[in-house]
Formats: sequence, C-alpha cells, structure tokens
Amino acid sequence: LTASVVRNGETVGSNVWTIQAQDNGGTDLVLGGDQTYATHVSSHPIVRDGRIVVHPGEIAYNVEPSGNLVTGADGVAVYHNVLYGAPGNDQIDGLFGNDALDGGDGNDRLDGGPGDDLIAGGAGRDHLIGGSGNDFIAGSATLSRNLQQWGPDDTWLAPAGKQILGRGLTWGVYLDAPDLVIWDGVLHAGATAEANIIDAGDGHDFVLAGNGDDRVDGGEGDDTLDGMGGSDDIDGGAGDDVIRGDGIVIAGYLNSTPVQLHGADRIDGGLGDDVIHGGGGSDVLLGGAGADRIYGDSGGRTDDPFFVDLAHHGADTIDGGDGDDYLEGSGGADRISGGAGDDTIWGDTAASNIVGHASGASALALAALAYGNDFLDGGAGADLIVGGGGDDVLVGGDGDDALWGDESH
Repeated sequence: LTASVVRNGETVGSNVWTIQAQDNGGTDLVLGGDQTYATHVSSHPIVRDGRIVVHPGEIAYNVEPSGNLVTGADGVAVYHNVLYGAPGNDQIDGLFGNDALDGGDGNDRLDGGPGDDLIAGGAGRDHLIGGSGNDFIAGSATLSRNLQQWGPDDTWLAPAGKQILGRGLTWGVYLDAPDLVIWDGVLHAGATAEANIIDAGDGHDFVLAGNGDDRVDGGEGDDTLDGMGGSDDIDGGAGDDVIRGDGIVIAGYLNSTPVQLHGADRIDGGLGDDVIHGGGGSDVLLGGAGADRIYGDSGGRTDDPFFVDLAHHGADTIDGGDGDDYLEGSGGADRISGGAGDDTIWGDTAASNIVGHASGASALALAALAYGNDFLDGGAGADLIVGGGGDDVLVGGDGDDALWGDESH
C-alpha cells in the first residue's frame, strides 16, 4: 500500500506501508491522495449523476484545530479511518471505529472491524470483511476522493419517488460504482467480473457483491444482500434478510435485470423471515427456518416488484424449509418443496403479482406465458399449491392441503 499518513493534521510520511489503524477508536486518516471527507453510512442509497450517494442527510464536515474530524451537524459519528489502497494486493485493517476502506486495483483483503464501515473493493478478487456493525459493502466499487457540497437547490432521486433537497452546508461522499443497476433501465458501463469473498459480519448490513461469481455471508442481523451478476453463493445468516441473486431492487419501482447480470445462484436465507429473489438463471434457493417469501424469477409484492425477461427464466430449485412460506417459481421447470409449515406455493408467477404490466384478464394471460413443467411438494402442513401453466406434478404431503392444477378452481 502506497499512502501518505496524516496524524493530527500533520503529514508524517509517504511510503509503501502495511497499514493497521490504531485500535483505540481514535481518528486515523490514511490517504492515497490528498483529500478526505466525512459522512455516515445509510441503508437507503440514492442516485445523483449516475453515482450512488451513501447518505442523503445533513452532515457537516468539521475539523478541530488539532486536525481531527468530529461529529457532523446531526450528531452521527464520522469515519475514524479513511484508508485507500494503491494498485496491487493490499491488506487494510480498520479495527475499531467507523471506517471507510477502498482497496483499489488488485486482490485486496479489507477488514472494517467493529463499527459502521463503508468498504469498497475496487477491481480485483477481493476479500471484504465488515466485522460487527452496520456496514455498507460494495465488491467492485471505489470511493471518490473528492469532497462534494450539496447546494440548497439540488434535487436528488430517492426510492419511492421521494425528493431530498440539499442545504447550504450539507456535505456528502460519493461511492463510485459503475457496474450497478439501480433502477429499471439504468445500467452503468464498466462492469468488472472478478469473484469477491464478502463476510459482512454481525449487524444490519447492505452488500453489493459485484458481477463475478461471489461468495457472500451476511452474518447475524437484518441484511440486504445483492449478488448482482455472476453465479453467486449467498448465505443470509440469522436475521430477517432481503437477498437477491441478480440486480438491485428499490421499493416502489418495477425493477428489471439486464441479461449480463443473470447467473445460477445459490442462496440460503438462514434463520429469520427472509425475502429471496433468485433472478434469471437456474438458481438454488433455500429459505431456512422462518416465514420466508421466495421468488425464483419474476415476482414480488405490489410495493416491491421484480421482473425478469421471460427468455431468461430458469429451472429453479426452491426449498422453503420450516415455517409458513410463500414460494413462487415463475417461468421454467421448477422443483419446489415447502417443507414443514402452512405454505403457499405457486409453480409459476401469480397473476396478482404482475404489477405495472397488466391487470385483470390481461394479467392472467401474461402470467400464463411465464410457465413451466413444475414439481411442487407441499410437505407437512396445510398448504395451498397452484401449478399454473404447464404439465405439473403436485404433491400435498401431510396436512389438509388445497391443490390447484392452474389458477382457476
């Protein structure tokens, strides 16, 4: 790692370093360039000028006479460590405190340690560890070195169409992630396909894995995990997680995934009431214990729909596990098992979930296009099983079940 070390406002050296920040939670600034910044991680990113902004709130950039960063105007803690890697294979440990880590090019190992960390792997096959705390991890993104001021007339696009207005002394940090899909029809070029290993650790984490064949472990906590492109292996761990094999979903929008982001993913929700979207490709989706909602391809509730082009629906394997689950295979020849619990199983896409495209009889007709020859097994419990289109095999298992060959009964 080639970096300049700044301590108490004074540059004390510039050389090739193996960086390990002090473990006292104090303010350590390690820069590859000549600027730094302060902000706070948000679990609700927004977009401006094609970039993710990790915090839309009012954060002041304050520096004490000693040169130490202090808390922002709204009282949240700033990052204690801002660490940039150089091209090459870096190892950066943030240890205690809220850290902002950027590996840059190369096969890096970044460990945020305890605290609410912002970790960007950059290009290369990276191993990213969030540690305890509410972390924001992006496998192939980079941190901008530029400090940006939001003017009072700036308007930001936010989830569910909300507008956020900047104020005169509001500062923010850009997370440059050119390969992310944020909204339907918004695809940034320059995607990288290296395989990352991401261990988010305990806490409520937000992870964007990147476009390679990634391995993601959400750890304990209510996490949002996006595999994006590639054939990913994602484990939500304990907690009520939202996991998507491909692409990114923003609540309130009909979202789609470009072809290049489809992959054959393996997703395990683990303990908790999880929401899992496999996306395109032939996925293996495991709900684990808890009342889970699992969608093989297209699907979602009316306030959180997700659409995959019919040509890219895959033959998914879905196991709801213990709990009262809602399982939806969508297109493709799917194999679905409800497991123990009172489950609702749709072999294809439920017409009620065709949102933004059609309604009524038209929705039924569109749903009929997304069909496959499915094998559906309710397992133990009082289950509702709907085959939908195609030549399906329906098995009720133990319990008082209702089995429909298609959507009419």
